[in-house]
Amino acid sequence: MSFDEVVRAAAIAEVRQLRDRFGGRIPSASLAEGIVLHGERIPIRNQQKGIFESAALACDGAALSIQTALVCLART
Repeated sequence: MSFDEVVRAAAIAEVRQLRDRFGGRIPSASLAEGIVLHGERIPIRNQQKGIFESAALACDGAALSIQTALVCLART
């Protein structure tokens, strides 16, 4: 498995764990913590809009970014 594939698999595994923990509504702060591989923190969410390329994947991989959406609850 390439490093790119390892990072992506770890990111998806982390999102699944967060989904299970928070019941589908993952707080952006939890995503902002990123993942840690080989002692290096790798962000999986960026506050900025647009395409985010992690420094860990800059040479070998494509952009990786997990985005969130605001949940607006209707008032009744």
